[in-house]
Amino acid sequence: MKKAFFLLFVISLSLLATPSASLALEEKEHDLKLTNEDLSHLQEELVKYDVEAEIAKSLSEKLNSGQLLDSMTMTEEDAVDSRIKKHLDGSEEKLYIYPDGSITVAGVEPDKITAFAEGIKGGSCRTGTGYTNCTNKVVYYKNPGVWEISFRANYTFQRSQFDIISRVYNHSVWMIGGTAQDPSLRMLKSKENSAGPAKARFSTYLNLGGSYGTLTRSVELRVGNNRAKVYAAKYY
Repeated sequence: MKKAFFLLFVISLSLLATPSASLALEEKEHDLKLTNEDLSHLQEELVKYDVEAEIAKSLSEKLNSGQLLDSMTMTEEDAVDSRIKKHLDGSEEKLYIYPDGSITVAGVEPDKITAFAEGIKGGSCRTGTGYTNCTNKVVYYKNPGVWEISFRANYTFQRSQFDIISRVYNHSVWMIGGTAQDPSLRMLKSKENSAGPAKARFSTYLNLGGSYGTLTRSVELRVGNNRAKVYAAKYY
């Protein structure tokens, strides 16, 4: 039984948006300071996805100067190129490349639950007759080296019945600077039905300060049709 999930993350730090956008920012003096270590880590994460070192350095400098990366302001339809990155564990990720060289990534998980850039990791799964029960799985969304939000979940795939999310817990926020505000972990729908999958979502506001302002970030787990999928979002 194939278990798949799709994930999306932006290798960037969001900076500026209009009041009507889901990414809300305040116009203030740019005062979020990134250390040399922070910038080096950002470059390393980009290079992991085959971004050339010179481009990765240029993007980190652009980010450090308070400018938006194209991957923050554009959609996948605006990408100038895309390609598949295959992993030794059998998983694949689709990379979208934007005009300035920044990227977003979507991934597909194979039958064996594994982890790569973001999505679902850790925990364990046990399969019995007609079901697979997964516990302590970490559902996460991150901007590598800048921030990460996550929560843990237990869920069950049932071959002849609707799938279930039985528990969501231990939400977490990490960021290089600033504070998290109004973190909220919700069980939106505990059991799949004919109308759609079971759903749970963790949302928070990331107050970075300065011209970076406040970012709205959510990560949602959807379980249905014997699959676990992760959706990252810029809305609460």
